[in-house]
Amino acid sequence: MSVDDDNVYQAFEILLEEIETHFSYLEKLNFRSWQERDFSKAVEFARRAESIIQFREEVLSLQTKWATQIYVDEQPRRFNHNHIDFGNPDVSRRSMGRLQRGIRTREQEFRIPILMVLRDKGGSAPMREVLAELETRMKDTLKAVDYDSLPSDPSMVRWRNTAQWSRQALVNEGLLKTDSPRGIWEISTEGWQYLKDLK
Repeated sequence: MSVDDDNVYQAFEILLEEIETHFSYLEKLNFRSWQERDFSKAVEFARRAESIIQFREEVLSLQTKWATQIYVDEQPRRFNHNHIDFGNPDVSRRSMGRLQRGIRTREQEFRIPILMVLRDKGGSAPMREVLAELETRMKDTLKAVDYDSLPSDPSMVRWRNTAQWSRQALVNEGLLKTDSPRGIWEISTEGWQYLKDLK
């Protein structure tokens, strides 16, 4: 069983998507506040959005910890997941069954393809070009649920949203530049070194 089949991991994916939905909602409120020239509200929405970004990073970190430390540690034991002995035979772990929603492709799976696309384009490219090439390169990785629209924004396809969050993570890690022109994704010096170290 891979970590993608684990209910806790799936719950993290669903939580991340709900956080992203709330972030998208705040972005729309912020945009409307700017249009209405209600700058104090716009600043407040921007502050709340920044808090959500930080919270999302914490959730992503917990998901990674689950996948790389906790989940991996328990696999070799091969215990019965439906009954865990806590010294009381009446205590058992109730199976929650499969989570109802399909699980999107993990954000981490976009990292290397994004960097490779940018490398092949000379280090930088407009977002739309990166996403177009990314879809081609990841066609065997993307799942049916990745092509669904987001509930919060019917014009946004789920995988494109995930790719943009992955890009933000790469920026936060210093692998993509923070000061690129709007709409341009660009590899940083650290990003070039990261790609070199992959070889």
